[in-house]
Order: sequence, then C-alpha cells, then structure tokens
Amino acid sequence: MRQKLNNSLVDDLEQRDKQFIEWDAAQPGFGVRLQPQSKVGKGPKKTFLFMGRMKGKSRSPPKTFTIGYFPNMNVATARRIAREYATQLANGIDPKAKVRALTEIPTFGEAATAFIDFKQRGERTTGDYQYYVDGHLKRFKKLRLDEITHDDVRALHNSMRDIPTMANRVVKFLGAVYRPQMVAHDIRNPFIDWKRGGGKLYPEKRRKVDSPDFAFPRWRAGIEAAIPDSKQRTRDVLLFAIFSGLRRSEVCGLRWSDISSDAGTFSVTAKGDKPLTVYLTRQLREILASRREDTMDGCDWIFPSDTGNKRTGKLPSGPVVSFHGGGRNLFAEISEAGGAKFWFHATRNTYLRVCRDLGYPAKMRKFLVGHEPGDQTGDVTEDYEGDYSPEHMALAAQVAANRIEAFMFERVAAEELKPAWLAAAQAETAAVMPSNVYLLEASRTNRAR
Repeated sequence: MRQKLNNSLVDDLEQRDKQFIEWDAAQPGFGVRLQPQSKVGKGPKKTFLFMGRMKGKSRSPPKTFTIGYFPNMNVATARRIAREYATQLANGIDPKAKVRALTEIPTFGEAATAFIDFKQRGERTTGDYQYYVDGHLKRFKKLRLDEITHDDVRALHNSMRDIPTMANRVVKFLGAVYRPQMVAHDIRNPFIDWKRGGGKLYPEKRRKVDSPDFAFPRWRAGIEAAIPDSKQRTRDVLLFAIFSGLRRSEVCGLRWSDISSDAGTFSVTAKGDKPLTVYLTRQLREILASRREDTMDGCDWIFPSDTGNKRTGKLPSGPVVSFHGGGRNLFAEISEAGGAKFWFHATRNTYLRVCRDLGYPAKMRKFLVGHEPGDQTGDVTEDYEGDYSPEHMALAAQVAANRIEAFMFERVAAEELKPAWLAAAQAETAAVMPSNVYLLEASRTNRAR
C-alpha cells in the first residue's frame, strides 16, 4: 500500500536485489528509486523522479524525469518540483527542454557579445556598447542572466546619478541584451522589473541652440577669431558642417573618392551604416576648392589629420578626429569669442531649424540630413507620392545654404524667415480680423439695446 513519502520513510528504505520505486501516495507520478545493490557499491542511491505524459500524447509511453538525490534534496522540495513538472506536462511543456534551457543560460558577458555581434551597427555605436560592457557593466560579465535582479539595476542606476545621461544609456542597453534571451531561456528582464517596481530614468536635458539669426553671425565671428588663418582646414571642417547639417563623423570622414562632381553630389555613410547622398551647394563647392589646393598628392582625406608631412611625402594616417589639442577647448574659445554657445552638433540642429522655417516638409528635412523618415502624419497619400526628385533635393539644399550664408553675414533679418506655419497663421488672422471686429461690435450693440 502506497504511503505519503517523508524524509524518515525514504531514509529507512533499504536496497534490494532488483531496482524498485517507492511511489508517493500524495502526488501521482512522484516517487523515489533505489538501484540494485550490485550497481551501487557502498550505501543506497536514492533518486527522486517523476513519471508522466505530455498533453495530447496519451498513447505515447510516459516520460521519466530525474529530480534530484536524497539526502542532498529533501522530500518536500522534490515533491514541489514534481508538481511543477505535472503542471508543465498538462500545459504541453516539456520539462526536460525547460531544464536544459535553464542549464544553458549564458553569462551577461556572453549575451552582450552575442547582442553586439548579431546586428551590424556603426563603428561608434559598437564602440559605445563595448565600453558599457567593459566599464560600467563589468561587475555583471561573469554572472548568469538569471542571477542579475532588479535590485542590481537599481543600485547600478543610482551609482551613476552624477552622469544621468550615461546612467540611462547603460541600463537601457542592459535591458536590450536581455530581450532576445527572455524566451530562449525563460528568464525575466531585470530592467523591465526595475521599471515596473517604480524605477525611473533620469530626466535628460538637451542643449538648446540659439535662433539661426543670432547664432550664425556669432559663430562666424568666433571661428575667425579663435582659429588662425594657418589653420584653414579646421575652419573649413566647421563651415562644411554648418552648410551641410551633417554629423561630425560624416564630415570628418569625407574622402575625395566620395565626391561626384559631375552629378553634383557626394556620398557619406550615415548613422547605422546607411548610405546618404548629399547635394553639393555653391558654398560646399567653394570649401572643397579651398581644400583641394591644400591636399597632398595621393591623400584621399578631405580633412586629414596632422600626421602627414609634405616635405617628406608622408601621407596622413587618417582624418581629423579631435579639435581639442594642447590643452585647448576650441569650441569654448569659439563660443567666448563670438558670443554664442557653439558645439559641433549644434550646427546640425540649427541647419534643421532653418529648413523647418523655410517650410520644408518633415520628410524632406530628414532626407537632407540622413535621418530615418519614420512615421509621419499617418497620411497614406504621403507614401503614394514617393520620394523627392534629385532636382527638388538639390534646390532645397541650395536655398537652405543661401539662407544660412545670409544669416552669417547679417544680410537678412530674422523676420524675413518666419516658419511657414507662423506666416500662414498671421495671414489667416489678418484676413478674418475685420469681420471678427465687426461681429464683436454688433454683439455689443445688440446687448446694449
């Protein structure tokens, strides 16, 4: 007669000449198996096991699952695991597969490497991710993914409160590493648990740029004052960014082989390793002409580093990458000399603002600077219209560059470049104002009567 297994009963079980199983009366399919004495040697080997069939496979022979060994595991723990196995089989889940997945859970370092290598990203993005892993997340590299908790995420985020932007990026990266592993290994994402438990990212403040009519003339004055004539290459890099709206890496990494003078375009590799075609405006052509006169024969970099030597014929090893040398903060000097805050990415922000105020549609602005078009207004007509023609894009780029040049040399007032929506609103208000005034006066007259 079956009995409910307990630790004392299992401890008293003795070996026999043949293998036998003592089944539990409380949990169907749960028991403890004893091997024959001839196969064990000293001391009985007592193995907890569970036997059952998966849902929908009633005709198949039952599967046996090893749970653990007595006395390393007690009866209560083994029975609880047996119940979990029974529930999983009833739901069509193979416990062996789940156990196998759990035993194969990678460390955070392994999962992070797989995440970084899975998708081709830009060199800078890949470098940033690797920096997070080797720096701020170094303590987690040897831990299995199921060993990192939401409390660890909270402690990590709190420890970086002095660098809030970096703190947000690091914990979001940690959460991204977990996403492809959650289903494969049936584990929780500690970043998600942290947010559900009340965790919040630090508010990030973006640096605000001045209006184009204020910034551009002051940037020009600052560049001329802070950068001597002997450093014309450095001036040209910054002016090229101002007139094109491109990112720092895209401008600095330009090569002569990227230029197609006949087509009036050049190509760059934008963020995410996506190709971007940029249209050569008159202002950009003038900068390139200046650079061509100063380029060493055989050098393909438009803005090369200082490692070249014309006298010896040594070619530069690469493009310019830094603007802060010899203890100088060039951008701070430009800001102070010109009277308007300057940093490299501000040139891109201000370029986009000029394009917006010119009335360019959002999709056109994104194409000009290499942003993903993304979802716009939800109007399907926009998709039917297709992309802008090269002629339209070239004209749009030239008009924007002309407007920037006019601002830089203070040839145009800010009022002459009102955003399209503002001009339309003012025109509409002016058109209806007389009738509104008349109606208001009539209403007052009627009330007086």
